[in-house]
Amino acid sequence: MVVEYSLFVGATGLSNPMRKTGQVFSGMRFLRYFFVYLVLAGIGFAAGWGVHKMASSPDGSLNSGTMKDPASAENNQFKGLSVKELIDLGLSKRKEKKYREALTAFQAAYDRSEPGSVLRGKVSYLVGVQYFSALGTPKDLEKARTYFSDPRAVKNKWSIYYLGMIFSNAKYAGRDIARARSFLLKAEKLGVRNATRQLEKIGRS
Repeated sequence: MVVEYSLFVGATGLSNPMRKTGQVFSGMRFLRYFFVYLVLAGIGFAAGWGVHKMASSPDGSLNSGTMKDPASAENNQFKGLSVKELIDLGLSKRKEKKYREALTAFQAAYDRSEPGSVLRGKVSYLVGVQYFSALGTPKDLEKARTYFSDPRAVKNKWSIYYLGMIFSNAKYAGRDIARARSFLLKAEKLGVRNATRQLEKIGRS
């Protein structure tokens, strides 16, 4: 115990208050050494806590606990907006050719819409168009097909037409001319003139 205390005193640069056997600390000197000990202990604790925080933080940063999730921040901008308002916002952004913002609004509307609802069908079609036409996102025919195939969206004549276009596309991995022809014939009957032109390319039978 005496050795450990001597090492402590030596490290602090203070003179050793230990005297010959039988002597004791004076009151003021004891308080001074005790105060120095508390200060050093506090510094050690603070350093240890900082290392613990860095180890427990996902990115090793002391401030990582206060960083906001970009996705959460993006969703917060739509807080309080209804599905219809989100659709209108997306259409407005698309008109301004801000396609990425339009897609974000449409996807938020899709997430909030009720499955099987009219609005779900409408927004499914709108998101499908974004992926089919590469508006605000890379072209993705498979994702477009998924949205156009929504139970409500597939009742839309334009969704039917786009499904015909996807299945007749030579670059689509799931190309199926028979299915493409079926969709295009339905779209044609519903008044989509573009379907007629595509049918002339792939043949009606």
